This record gives sequence, C-alpha cells and structure tokens, in this order.
Amino acid sequence: MASANGVFTWKGKSGNQVYSDTPRNLSTNNVSTMNIRSHTVTKIETQAKSDTIQGGQIGVEGDGKEKSTADQQAALNAKVAAENKKLEEENKKIAEQNNKMNEENCTRAKINKNNVETAGRVNDREKLSASYQQDIDRYCK
Repeated sequence: MASANGVFTWKGKSGNQVYSDTPRNLSTNNVSTMNIRSHTVTKIETQAKSDTIQGGQIGVEGDGKEKSTADQQAALNAKVAAENKKLEEENKKIAEQNNKMNEENCTRAKINKNNVETAGRVNDREKLSASYQQDIDRYCK
C-alpha cells in the first residue's frame, strides 16, 4: 500500500523517471512529489535550512559531487556524537551544581537541628527536630 506522504520523482542517470518514498540523496533539490490519488506532480520548493548538515547540502560535497550514503551517515554520526558530548558536559555541570546544593542543604539542616535541640524555649521541638532529621537523611549522604 502506498504511503499517504506521496511519492518523490526525478530523472535518473539513464534518463528514466525514478519514483521513491524518500527524496534523492536525502535532498529535495530537483525533486518533485507525485500525489498518488490524483496523479499530479508538484515541484518541491527547496528550503536551505532543512537540507543542510553543518552548512552544506545533504548528499553533496563541497565541490558539488554527490556523497555516498555511507559518507552522509558518517557525517550525521559525527554531528550526533558532537551534540551528545556537549550534552554530557552540560549534565556533568548540572550534577556538580546539584552536589554543591546538597552539601549546603545538609549543613543548613544540621545547624537547624542543633539550634532546635539546644534552644531554651521552642514550640513543637520534637516535630521540628524530626523534620530537620529528615532533611539530614535526604541531603547528607
């Protein structure tokens, strides 16, 4: 059963019409779509941003030669790896900030518990002490 997204068409190297469910070389340059219900062919308007990897056209090298699928996948893998590395560094910074906050919260909870236990007149001393002990258990690991 044909896809509802339509069919991409273009002239092949031998001059024959080619039909596919994905655009040629993952690029919409010189590609048309065919509505399979009405059999109408529509030229795709290219958008530079959607057809680029690191500023270059998908499937085309800097000198205009077409890139192989393996080269395209390698470029995409490199881009994904760089993004993953950046995310890992951001996550590491966030983890360091969380550890610092936990240390500060631990210190505050210990000070608060000590103040409640040593103060002369405190309402609900046991409830406050238990609450601060829960904070100590949560933040001091």
